[in-house]
Amino acid sequence: MSELRALIPDANRGEIERRMGKFLVAVILCVGVLVGRLGYLQIVRGAHYEALARGNRIRLVSLTAPRGVLYDRNGALIATSRPAFAASLVYMGEEYSEETLAKLETILSLPPGRIRQLLAQQSGRLYLPVRLKTDISLEEHSRLEEHRHELPGLVIEVLPIREYPHGELAAHTLGYVGLLAGEDPRLQELAAAQESLRAAAGLPPAIYEVNDMIGISGLERQYDPILRGLDGTREVEVDSRGTPTRTEREVPPDPGLSLKLTIDLPLQQALESSLRANMEKLQKSKGVTYATAGCGVVLDVRTGAIRAMASLPAFDPNAFASGNVDVSSVEWLNRVTQGKYIPGSVYKMITAMAALEEGVIGPRETVYCGGGYRLGRDYIRCWVGPPGHGYSNIVQAIQRSCNTFFLEMGARLRSKMRAADPGLGGVDILAEYAAEFGLDSPTGVDIPGERAGSVSRTGSRQLLPGEDIQHAIGQSTHVYTPLQLAQYIATLAADGKRYRPYLVEEVRQGDEVLYRSQPEQVAQVQRVSQETMDIVKSGMLAVTSPGGTGYWSFWDIPVKVGGKTGTAQTGRLPDNALFAGFAPYDNPEIAWIIIIEGGDSGALSCAPVARELVRTYFGLGTPGSVAQPAGVGR
Repeated sequence: MSELRALIPDANRGEIERRMGKFLVAVILCVGVLVGRLGYLQIVRGAHYEALARGNRIRLVSLTAPRGVLYDRNGALIATSRPAFAASLVYMGEEYSEETLAKLETILSLPPGRIRQLLAQQSGRLYLPVRLKTDISLEEHSRLEEHRHELPGLVIEVLPIREYPHGELAAHTLGYVGLLAGEDPRLQELAAAQESLRAAAGLPPAIYEVNDMIGISGLERQYDPILRGLDGTREVEVDSRGTPTRTEREVPPDPGLSLKLTIDLPLQQALESSLRANMEKLQKSKGVTYATAGCGVVLDVRTGAIRAMASLPAFDPNAFASGNVDVSSVEWLNRVTQGKYIPGSVYKMITAMAALEEGVIGPRETVYCGGGYRLGRDYIRCWVGPPGHGYSNIVQAIQRSCNTFFLEMGARLRSKMRAADPGLGGVDILAEYAAEFGLDSPTGVDIPGERAGSVSRTGSRQLLPGEDIQHAIGQSTHVYTPLQLAQYIATLAADGKRYRPYLVEEVRQGDEVLYRSQPEQVAQVQRVSQETMDIVKSGMLAVTSPGGTGYWSFWDIPVKVGGKTGTAQTGRLPDNALFAGFAPYDNPEIAWIIIIEGGDSGALSCAPVARELVRTYFGLGTPGSVAQPAGVGR
C-alpha cells in the first residue's frame, strides 16, 4: 500500500481521498434510505400490505342464514329451507373476457348480458362473490366443474333456499320470496316494527341490500325482518385462479325466527280441494265462463284467528324461491284480502237487523211475495218468480232468501230516512249498521296489501228509489272484501264482539316462545240488541233446515249450522255465488265466507264447500256427495 501511495503524486492524493469520502457518504445514505424504507414498510405500513397480500389469497364468503320455519297451529310443517347449489363469480383483478362470460351464461341458461349486469350492481365489492344463479341443476353443476379451469373466480357453494312442501297450498297467504331489486322503504318500516323481536333473539337490526333474498308477498313479506335471520361468514384461502383450497375461519349463520300460524292444515286442505273440485265441476257441466276464480276464509269466532284462507287460481311459490325468476312485473291478487265483491243476499242480515231496530217491521209481521216487487212502473222479480214465496216473516225471509221481503224493508227504511231528511235514503241507515259489523274499514289483518270495500251512502247525487232499495238485497253500489264479510258473520255469531283477524299465533326461536298473540277485540256492536241478533241467527239456522236454501248441503250433518246463500249480479253472466255461515249454532267456533266468481248459485256451488269445512273441522268422517235437487235456492 505504501508502495502504491509512493507512486501517486502528492498533488492527486488529496483529491482521490475526497472523492472516496463522498462515495462512502453516498453509500451510507443509500443504505440508510433502504433501511428506513424497509422499516416503514415493515413497521408502519406492515399491517396494510399484509392485508393486501391476504386479500389476494383470502376470500370472504357470506353464509346465507336459513329463513325461519312456518308451522300450522298444530306444528305441521308449511314452509322450510332446503340445501341447494349456487354459482358465484369472484373478481380476480382482471376484466372477464366476453368469451368467458358468454360460456357461463350458456351453461347457466342466463340471458346474454346478465352477468355483466350483476357485476355492475356489485362493482364496489371487490373480491366478494357475485351470485349468478341459485339452485343450479346437477347438469349445470357438472358442466361448471368440467370447465372450471376456463372460469377463473368461479365459486360453487351450498346455501339454503325456501321450500314449500305443499306446493300451491295457501300460496297467497304464505306469499313467496325473491331478490330485492332496489330500495324498498316499506321493508325498513317492517324491520323497525319487529326490531324488539330480533333484539330478544340476539339479532341486530335488519339491513337490506340489493339482491338480498326477501319476502315479496304474504306472510313472507310481512314478517321478513324476523324470518331472514343473520348471515354468517367464511374466510376461504384460494389459489391464483380463485379456486378455494382451505377454510381459515368460519362464523356460522343464525337461522331466522320461526312462526307458528293460526292456519289449520287439514282445514286449509279441505277448503282448497273442495273449492277447486266444485269450480272444475261447474266448468265441466256449464262451460268455461263459469267458476273462473274463487276464494274462501274461515275465522275462529272466539278470537279472530284465521283457520284457513284460499284464493284460486293459485301459484306454486317454489317456482320463485331460488330468485332466478323475474317476478317484478307480476302481481297475484289475494282475493280474500284484496278482491272486492257485491255481497248479494249475504248482506240481508244487515237489512234485517236495521229493519227490526228501526221499527219498520216486527219479529212476527209478514210480507207477501207474489214473485216480485212493484216499484212505480218497474217490477223487480224475486228469484223464484211467480207464484212467489207467499207470506214470510223475517226469519222465513232469511230462510227463503226472499228478495221481495227485503226490497220492502229497503223501501220502508228509505221512507223513514227521507221523512227525517229528504236528502238521505235507506242506504244511509244501512251503512250505519254495516259499519257496526266492520264493513266500513279494513280488518287490520297481519298481511300486506289489504284493501277495504266501500259502504254506500248518499253522495252529491241522490239515489233513485230503485238504486236505493237494491242495497237492501246486497246489490247496487256497495262492495266488500271476503275477509270483511267473514268478519261480519263472525261478529254476528259472537253476539256483537268484533275481533281483528290474524295469522301468526307465536314467534319462536327454537323451542322458546318469544311472542304469543292475544285475541284483540276491536269493537262491540252497539246499535243491535241481543234479541235482534238472536232472531237473525235463527233465520240463518233455518237456511240449513228443511225448506231453507242451503238445506241440501247440510241435511245429513249432525252439527247445527247457521248459513246464508247468496247470488250477486255483477252486470255480466254468470252471476257470482256466495255462501256465509257459522257453526256450531248454539256455541259458535268458526265462521266463513265462500265466493265463486261466475258460480251462479251460492246454494249449488258454494254451500257444498262449506259442508266440507264443517265435516273436516268437526271430524265427521270421509267426504260425502251432496244430493241437490234442481231448483234449489240461490
